[in-house]
Amino acid sequence: MEADQRSRTDAGAIRAEDIKPYVTLEYIARMLKLLSVLVLVGLVVEVTVGLSTEGTGALVEVAAQAVWSLMIAAGLWGTADLTGLAIDVGHDIRADRILLGRLAAPAATEGDGRSMRGR
Repeated sequence: MEADQRSRTDAGAIRAEDIKPYVTLEYIARMLKLLSVLVLVGLVVEVTVGLSTEGTGALVEVAAQAVWSLMIAAGLWGTADLTGLAIDVGHDIRADRILLGRLAAPAATEGDGRSMRGR
């Protein structure tokens, strides 16, 4: 009885080996976040250099470049977050398929012991 109950609870659990990691997508997400940070560092350097060499005369150009750089950095960061979301969706889909397969397997062999697929 105890072994039967344990097998029922194990059938509903997702094991770590069932969900394979999306290593490439994780690296892409990290790379995009790193690029976003590098764009922001470049923005700080550009603003510092522009204002120190040209003074307040370059304020309009520096502000325009700052807005452009912030948009690029936000786009890169958002793309990295979307990549992480795609990884989570992939894990959920894989887990759903595994659980549905585990639920369908006993139902397919119930009855007279023959598989329901042959009917």
